[in-house]
This record gives sequence, structure tokens and C-alpha cells, in this order.
Amino acid sequence: VLALGKYTAIFSFFYQVPGFSLFRIPTRFLLWFAVGVSALCGLGLDQVLRRERPRPANGWLLAVVLGVASAGLLWVSGIALFGDGSETRYIHHLRGDGLRLIGALIIGAWLLGRRARRVAAWAAPVVIFAELYSFGADFNGTIEPAAYTETPATAREILADFRLSSSRSHTTAAPPRIVSLVNERNSPFDWHGGWAYDLESYRRYNETLRMYSGGLYGLANALPGWSPLHLYRHGEFARGYPAFAALAGVEYAVRYSRDGGFEVQRLTTALPRAYVVGQFHLATSPRAGLSYMARGFPMRGEVVLEEAPVASIGPGGAAEIVRYDDEEVAVALTDSAGGILVLSDTYYPGWRAFVDGVERPILRANHVFRAVVVPAGAREVIFSYEPDSFRYGLLVSVAAVALWLGLAWGGRRLILPPVANMPTDAGARWKVRAVLGVLIVVIHAIATQGPLWSEWLERLRLGVGS
Repeated sequence: VLALGKYTAIFSFFYQVPGFSLFRIPTRFLLWFAVGVSALCGLGLDQVLRRERPRPANGWLLAVVLGVASAGLLWVSGIALFGDGSETRYIHHLRGDGLRLIGALIIGAWLLGRRARRVAAWAAPVVIFAELYSFGADFNGTIEPAAYTETPATAREILADFRLSSSRSHTTAAPPRIVSLVNERNSPFDWHGGWAYDLESYRRYNETLRMYSGGLYGLANALPGWSPLHLYRHGEFARGYPAFAALAGVEYAVRYSRDGGFEVQRLTTALPRAYVVGQFHLATSPRAGLSYMARGFPMRGEVVLEEAPVASIGPGGAAEIVRYDDEEVAVALTDSAGGILVLSDTYYPGWRAFVDGVERPILRANHVFRAVVVPAGAREVIFSYEPDSFRYGLLVSVAAVALWLGLAWGGRRLILPPVANMPTDAGARWKVRAVLGVLIVVIHAIATQGPLWSEWLERLRLGVGS
């Protein structure tokens, strides 16, 4: 269920848990999903290999439940495949999957027999591998390496214009920031149907410079992609594009043209990647800050902050990026009378700012970027990425390895007592299943966020605090 991500109500429920809302996709708990499924498979195989396996008291009821579930699945699949005719290309795959499912059920029923129990230990992995391989072997096709190794025409045009133009207001130390406005709604491409159906969409994908493809050619994409490292604020800020493009320092936009090609447009209103302002607007909340920016504000002389700066603010000055690396950015200040230096790079845990060698606090600017107060006469600001999480993770990993080695060495002669099978009551098992069913219904109701749930959540926020 969790593997389906936002397409299930369970994922929406997890978004209400503090911490999970920081990540756009459920990568962080897909690991637990995989571990849980593996454990269930192991327990199921262990149950099959038992010499004495009690017969279920309500086996007929289980068969009825599975039959109803299978019929419902076929009915839903029939609606999806034959309802509007848009998914007819999947019909032959559904037939093949149905035949494979029937074959797997027959083999599984045979493995549950007493005579076949001896070969189940090695037959089960073979069956699982064959089923998974037959399901996904032809999903990802192959295309020519040149589609990725050669620089597309859109990237060549942007790089040539960026290098030759003499009207830039900033240094070329930072790569040009771009935004691709090509998607499946305004173009004939399909990047979700799978490589087995439409290879042409994937051959031309890098021409669109979508997601992170611009990074292959020395460009910086502005819109968030599929990375789990993106914060939830990235998605909130992205909803403001293309109006927020200038605020993010986006200099080029890629669009799909009617003749089947792509258009590259230079955005002349883009702000520099680093600039100094002398005024700020204090937003009472992230939502209020986004609303203020959406209405239009003097972004060249003002920055939106969520925390008031402690130091006094000067009238502003000039800034220029002189060094731009993955983990360090150096900004030179000229004619600085003091102010707020805004760097249109992501405000992210682990970044530290040093003004002329003295560490200064980093403020969240314009909802998702970084800012630091610079005093009059300051000459250089260095942003350095030094996350504490890396050091903590290294310490935990070393401790875990030491503990594992200690347990392995100390448990060489440890004899564990055999685990006896405790008798279980069939009625108790059905009670547990009923409780689980009720919990699933309740979680689904909460995750759908109906009017009552929204009102209760709002009252909770007002009572406890935002």
C-alpha cells in the first residue's frame, strides 16, 4: 500500500505525521515496506515447510473472501481498461498477467500438498523469480546511448548564449538556471506509460531539459524532480511558476513548439543568483509569505523573511558569486553599506554562512532560499555545507558495526532454546483481523480529510499551536 505513494489514502495519512511531510515521496518508509514484505514471505515459506500444519477451521470463508477480492479486482480492471478506451494498450498485458496468476496459484496449491513439501524450499524462490521476471522483463526498453551522451540542441543554445552574452549582471561562476515548461499535458510525450510502449518520448527526453537532465550539460534546473531530498517547500514554491521564475534567478525557459520542436526563451527579468537588499518583509507564516510574493512585491529591493534579523540592516550594495561548488559558495561584496545578502539557493539543513570569517545565522528567504545579514564594509561571504547528520550517521554506523561484530563473536557458542508453537484460537484470529479492518477503515477516513476531519484538525492546531 505504501509503495503506491500518493495514489492511496494511507500515504496522505502519513503526511500528517510530523517529519514525513518533509519528503515529497515515501522513500523513507518504503524501506520498511520492503522489509515487511520480505518478512511475510519468509514466514509464509516457513509455514509451508512445517511438518505438521493445522488445517484452518474457516478455510471456506477464506476462499470466499479471496474469491470476492479477485472478482472485485477483475471488475475494477475491466472498468479501467474498457471504460473510456484510453488504456486499451494494456489489455494484452492484463491477459498475460491473468494467465501467470492462474499458473502461480496452481503451483502454489501444489506446493502446499504433502508430497511437494520437500521441493518447496527450492521451488518457491524459482517460482518467485520467474513470476517477477516475466512481469517486468520487457518493461524497460533500450535506446541509443547518443540520447544521453550527446548534448541536445536546447542545451547547446543555452550554453552558447550564456557564454557569449556580455550583458550579464553577474559572474559566470554559477551555472545558468533553467526551467522546463514541457510536460505531458502540453506535448505529445508520454513518460509514464513505460519504455515498452513509446521509446520516442524517452529518446527526446533530454531535449526537454526536464527535472535534472540539465545537470548533465552544466545547467541548473529550477523545478523539483523525483529526488527524495526535496523539501515540501520546493513543491509549494514550484506552484508559483512561471511567475516565480525571476525570483528564483531563472534565466532560460524551454517550451514545446507546435512544429514538434522546442523553443528556448531568455528571461531578461531574472534576479541575480546573489544580491543585497536593504529592506525586508516579515511573514507571519509560510503561507502568508507565499501569498505576499504571489501578489507581487519589489523583489529587487526587498526580501521576504520568516524570522526577524537580530542585527541592524543597511541600505544594500552589490554582490557577485566568485566561486560556486557543490559544497561551498563564495560571494564577493563591493560597495557594501550593509544589508541582507540573498542567495537564491535552497535553504537546507547543514549549510553555514561566514561573513569575513565570522559565522552568521542563515535566514530563510523568499520561502525556500538563503539569506544572511552583512554589516557595512563586509567583503566576502562563504556558504559552506557541513551537515551534522553526516557525522552522526558515521558514528551510528561505526557503533552498529562494532555491536554486530561483538554479537557475532560472543554468540558463537550460544545455544538458543527451541521455540514451541503456541496453540491459537481461530476465533481470536478473526477478532484480530476484524480490529485490523476497523483500523484500516478509520485510517482511510482520516486520510481522505473530510469536512469533519478538517474542522477537528483546525481546532487542534488552534488549540495546540501551529
